[in-house]
Amino acid sequence: MLDFLCNDLIIIIKIGIQMSFSKQIKICNTCIESCEACITSCLVGNASKMSGCIQACRDCSDICSMPVRLMSRNSTHAHRLA
Repeated sequence: MLDFLCNDLIIIIKIGIQMSFSKQIKICNTCIESCEACITSCLVGNASKMSGCIQACRDCSDICSMPVRLMSRNSTHAHRLA
């Protein structure tokens, strides 16, 4: 699941100039929500065996949240990501 989400983020960045910020924000927020749900699922199960997945999801969630924050405030850096 994480590979799928990260691939979506790469596609967003590559074709982002053709999308509005609001659409990119929605897609990134979906990624964040999916990562957080996966973390919760891993913690409910055997967290020690899922530590690699938990860390990867935390990283992915952080990576997806940065563009959301930049686009939300219309930062000049947001245009570099899009």
